[in-house]
Amino acid sequence: MLLYNYGKLLHQQKIFEKAIELYKESFSIESKKNLSMYNIGNIYFHNKNFENAISAFKKAIEFDPENFLAYNNLALSYKNIGKFNDALKFHKIAIEKNKNYIDGHVNYSHQLLMLEKFNT
Repeated sequence: MLLYNYGKLLHQQKIFEKAIELYKESFSIESKKNLSMYNIGNIYFHNKNFENAISAFKKAIEFDPENFLAYNNLALSYKNIGKFNDALKFHKIAIEKNKNYIDGHVNYSHQLLMLEKFNT
């Protein structure tokens, strides 16, 4: 857990490359695998590296299929590379995982409007 916490500290200080290294190391040996990958995805997303963000969010979901935030961010990553149907699919899963997640409902609605799928 020490590696994860140190990675989180560097992440907060915007020392992204080193934070990713520590999260990856944490992922390989510590129990917070899903959080490490989720945070790596967030760093890649922040830096507009959406392909790597997608990969990291998928790994986070593999280790915690209930992580609605990872589904939401996965959807946003797909949206940013123009894969709107994939984005819609993962936004829907995010709100199925947590029906009270307001941002998820907003993102899903925006995606429906964007795709003109009003009756979905």
